[in-house]
Amino acid sequence: MSLLLHCGAFSATYSDLLASQLPSATSTYEPIPHHEIVDTVLSTAADSGLTVKRSLLRSKQSRH
Repeated sequence: MSLLLHCGAFSATYSDLLASQLPSATSTYEPIPHHEIVDTVLSTAADSGLTVKRSLLRSKQSRH
């Protein structure tokens, strides 16, 4: 399986996801922090008896 990245993506750590700034919410849009999505996927996998052996995180925001 391959990981397809959008143009301009950078390697990221979990700490990078925690530090990422989200766009402002509007009356019709509520941004979800990427670290919450990662946490949910990992938790659901564990609850299903699956083990994540390796993860690769990417972000549009640069650490620099």
